[in-house]
Amino acid sequence: MTSGGATSLRSVGGGATSLRSGGGGATSLRSAGFGAALLVVLVLPPCTRALESQLLLQQLVQVPLLALSGWAMGRRLADFNPHWNADGLPGLIVAVGVASFWMLPRAMDAALASLPFEIAKLASLPLGVGIPLALSWPRASSLVRTFLLANAISMAALVGWLYLAAPLRVCNFYLRDDQEWTGIALLSLSAVVALSCALRCFLGDPSREALAPARLPTGHRVD
Repeated sequence: MTSGGATSLRSVGGGATSLRSGGGGATSLRSAGFGAALLVVLVLPPCTRALESQLLLQQLVQVPLLALSGWAMGRRLADFNPHWNADGLPGLIVAVGVASFWMLPRAMDAALASLPFEIAKLASLPLGVGIPLALSWPRASSLVRTFLLANAISMAALVGWLYLAAPLRVCNFYLRDDQEWTGIALLSLSAVVALSCALRCFLGDPSREALAPARLPTGHRVD
């Protein structure tokens, strides 16, 4: 290939790169708008009352959606990651700590009984879980990601087992039947996620293979 052709190819590649970066900015802006809109809906009193009417809805719908709203908004802040979170580990520790606290039955009872606790939950899950995950997860190593994912699966399974094995109601504001259904859902979710991760480890990730650039055979020449 001539030098002029190579130069034109490089310029085309540079243009494609700039288009991708511009598209990424627009995507992050839309993601932030979606996260903000979702958070506004979730903090509305009718939505809050509906999602907190059952233990299953609060723990498996409201809490994840609050974290999701923060994650969506945090994608817009990806370029402003502080230097102390360069490897993502501090942010992930914060996210795990906040999420673990709101998995406790006593914390969920407190959110229903006390308005300050309710406000703290609605604020800390987006700010303390979602945004740190958005900033830290892409920067974390594969080992740290695997460890945190295994920890999340085991925590969900442990809480689910507790709901099923406890002879009395663990949450004072919910009936025992609701507690048992939540336990079954948490155990089922843990099993599905663990099985999915195991299959990806053994079979590989098809999305990565599909996105991998095609390679020309050795010795092939492009004219």
